[in-house]
Amino acid sequence: MAFIKLRTPNGTRDYLPEEVNYCRTLEQTLRETFQKWAYQEIRTPTIEFVDLLSKNVGYKLFKQMFKFQDFSGEIIALRPEMTTPIARTVATNFIENEMPLRFYYIAKVFRYSRSYTKRGREFRQAGIELIGRPTLEADGEVLALAIAALKSLGIENPRIDIGHATLLKDLLKISGLSDEKQILLKNLLMNRDPCSLESFLRENQVPQQFNRILNQLMDCRKLAAINNIDTSEHPLISQHVYDLQALNQILVDYKLTDSVFFDFSLISKIDYYTGLIFEISIPSVGLVVGSGGRYDKLIGKFAEETLAATGFALELEKCSEALRILQPNFLKKERKKILISTSNFTEGIKLAEKYRAKGCSVALEVQEKEKTILERLAIQQQFDFIIFLPSTQQKEFTIFDVKSNSYQKQLAKEFNQMVRS
Repeated sequence: MAFIKLRTPNGTRDYLPEEVNYCRTLEQTLRETFQKWAYQEIRTPTIEFVDLLSKNVGYKLFKQMFKFQDFSGEIIALRPEMTTPIARTVATNFIENEMPLRFYYIAKVFRYSRSYTKRGREFRQAGIELIGRPTLEADGEVLALAIAALKSLGIENPRIDIGHATLLKDLLKISGLSDEKQILLKNLLMNRDPCSLESFLRENQVPQQFNRILNQLMDCRKLAAINNIDTSEHPLISQHVYDLQALNQILVDYKLTDSVFFDFSLISKIDYYTGLIFEISIPSVGLVVGSGGRYDKLIGKFAEETLAATGFALELEKCSEALRILQPNFLKKERKKILISTSNFTEGIKLAEKYRAKGCSVALEVQEKEKTILERLAIQQQFDFIIFLPSTQQKEFTIFDVKSNSYQKQLAKEFNQMVRS
């Protein structure tokens, strides 16, 4: 009797007990970090209808889907990423809820590839989605949480490179290039080929102003340097540049300016991004471990109401690869869940970081809202307390205890004791 060699399909693998324990520790550490920032876990089906999964994901990702026909004749597919299924979930279950929504996930996704050396057909992602906030503060929170997630694993000095999907789109409007040549230019930017890019611009005689702005953006490595670019004659481009300058100030408050870099050549292969896009890497081991960005129009594909959103995804196999080199420490702590409401963004960040350091889950809400709305938000998202932080520094603040449904003024020291208990 001939022996049949047993194997798994290309791009898949078995995880043996020791590695499973390692993966579970990694996942639990990320889960706890996301919960510290007041994100709630969400799960979606592994299979979805192809029509749904193909909303604005782009041709390349569509081609990478594993598609098949079910017994009713409908075409379905294994999910290739998590953002689109979560957008569908929000449209069908949360559209009437108070905003923002903060969700995280740890899940398998599936993509076809001819080469499996860099990524398998089946791989795990851990990520977050911040929904209902069209603000730069939301972008700053997502970037800060991406850094915090990697640091919680024991990874020091992670790096984020940011670009802007709409800035490039609006800049191309003044290029005078045909649609076909705009695609060629995007490919040259994506391939980071300066010699070919220079030849292309010279051969196609692009306007001098376009050439100047493009080269200045390409030369920028930090957001602070973008202040030096003159875009005054182009209002749309000027607005994007202004937003990036404002984002830099938010990153100053988060103390992240040393970790975040600007890369105008960064272009996403997923089409639903509408603003900030970014890539997450660990330079010490030479690995890109995640990506993300803003997608303000995707949820509107599934609902009458459009909701702004932003988020990121980490590839856990790549994180594991880095961790085996960098040897992290993992900790588990129980925590209280706190919502901070304040108009003082800088002091709000300080207080949030203080209670996160104490092991609490903390969300920061900087938009002014009525107390009744914040109470509903706290109940819906299972917070323990709301802290109403005054706009000026004071030793006491108003606390809403969700469980007892009561307000009281407390000194910071008294509230610290309550949190510990």
